[in-house]
Amino acid sequence: RFRGRLMFPIWDPQGRCLGFGARDLVGSEVKYINTPESPVFSKGRQFYGLNINREKIEQAKTVFVVEGYFDMMLPYQHGFGNIVATLGTALTRHHIEVLKRYAEKVVLLYDADAAGQKASERSLDLLLGEAIDIFVARLPQGLDPADCMVKGKEEEFRVAVASPTEIFDFLVESVASRIDT
Repeated sequence: RFRGRLMFPIWDPQGRCLGFGARDLVGSEVKYINTPESPVFSKGRQFYGLNINREKIEQAKTVFVVEGYFDMMLPYQHGFGNIVATLGTALTRHHIEVLKRYAEKVVLLYDADAAGQKASERSLDLLLGEAIDIFVARLPQGLDPADCMVKGKEEEFRVAVASPTEIFDFLVESVASRIDT
């Protein structure tokens, strides 16, 4: 199942390995695959990086949520310790329940492209009904968190995470950008 792939172990917050994510290295049709869904492993319930960042998230009372493994790993290697990644899925209600155990503030830090914009909007629909502060951090256009680290845009990344946009401002700006003037 995982032949020719880079493996990412998925740990629960207590440090127990629940399954794996894997990125293709040989040109397969499917770029990422995961351990099959089971009572132990569920993409819609787990995060990549929560096991190593849980304490920092609790201390900061803030969690940054990114889309992928590398988007979590590279900022982490540059000192950003309160960051987690969903496992190739959109944010779910189960994810939110997990995050509320550790943080009071969720900052969506998705890719700065059309897909990232849509993912932010979908996630916000879920988060609006929750008793948690919601923000969106905006990266330079066309970049994701990993790109910022690799392409020497760490300062732009730091600015984006230091001054995220409050949810209602984000939604107003999002709607306004689609209105033809």
